[in-house]
Amino acid sequence: MTAVTFEVGSTPEDSDAARAGARTWAHVVLGVIVLCVVATVAGRIVNRELPVADAFSGDSTLSWVTDAVSGLLFGITGWYLATRRPGVPFGWLALAAGLGHGLSGIGLEWVVASELGNRSLPAVGLATWFVAWGSLVELPVLAAIFSLYPDGHLGRGVVRSMAVASVTIATAGLVVSALDPDPLPALEQSLEHVRNGFSAPVLADLADAV
Repeated sequence: MTAVTFEVGSTPEDSDAARAGARTWAHVVLGVIVLCVVATVAGRIVNRELPVADAFSGDSTLSWVTDAVSGLLFGITGWYLATRRPGVPFGWLALAAGLGHGLSGIGLEWVVASELGNRSLPAVGLATWFVAWGSLVELPVLAAIFSLYPDGHLGRGVVRSMAVASVTIATAGLVVSALDPDPLPALEQSLEHVRNGFSAPVLADLADAV
């Protein structure tokens, strides 16, 4: 005879409803990720003739590929896990990483279309903010996954302390990046006005001092 247990104060109907609601959210998040990836690819097609490599330093010319592919990989994997084991955090963590990549990809293409395509689109500061942190969400996500593996719970003792420290450091780096006033260093003076719409002035002063 198989024993079935539920949380105190819950009923089978409550448990089923919670799982159904979690699955719905997983579907919604995956849908948003797919839309962002499609928009990223469409944006790159529209912006294909614009001189991205000449305007921005770094790997901006290929970052759209990284964001699109990583968004789908994290998103589909996270959706699969979240819909089957919604009570385990791994799926939701992967979905968060996929969403970050999706927002980063569409954010960069929005900035490129507005500034290099001379379209003067709205919310460029918001799009630049997405670029500042979106692709970096995977760092604390991966740290959390490794820390919680294999059963979704933190270990004990030194292992627990190291896990908390790794997630904290990765998250702190993500926050600093999200507040970076200049996440897209421009090579052209005409683009120097492109700034993170949610930056912290103290970081700008620190960068100038360094």
